[in-house]
Amino acid sequence: MIVLKQQNIRIVSEVQDEVIQWISRNMRELDAEAIEVATGQDVELILRLSLKSSPIRAWAFEKREKMPLCVFGVCTIPGHPGEGIPWMLGSDYLHKYPVSLYRLSRLYIGQMKDKFRYLENWVYAKDEVSVKYLEHFGFTLKVPVPWGIEGKLFHKFYWSVSECVNP
Repeated sequence: MIVLKQQNIRIVSEVQDEVIQWISRNMRELDAEAIEVATGQDVELILRLSLKSSPIRAWAFEKREKMPLCVFGVCTIPGHPGEGIPWMLGSDYLHKYPVSLYRLSRLYIGQMKDKFRYLENWVYAKDEVSVKYLEHFGFTLKVPVPWGIEGKLFHKFYWSVSECVNP
């Protein structure tokens, strides 16, 4: 079901198995590397686990060629109502539609912020594009520290409704 449209991009709320497999095989190099150095797990396994734990999830595609661009969502944290873990894994084609992607991201990140009072995750410090993306959408990034099974540098990033109310 298509839920949002923006020029060349469509966002669909149901993530089919073919999309998971395609994104896993064509994932951005830095996304795949971040998963490897943080978890040591297979990218498809991590994508499937993330989707399973995400009440808000979707995928975006380029409308002419139906080329998957990314899969994204926010995982819930058992025992911590109102807190979530936002994530996005992109394909190599994601960089071709930055303006449309930013416009659609604003809407989906807004939905995440409406549903959760606190969002937190880690971003690979080497991935400067993702770091700038998160800053653009109002996430606070901490100084990078060694994190994950290989101890590579990651920024903890977060957003809190309390910081928006009491800056």
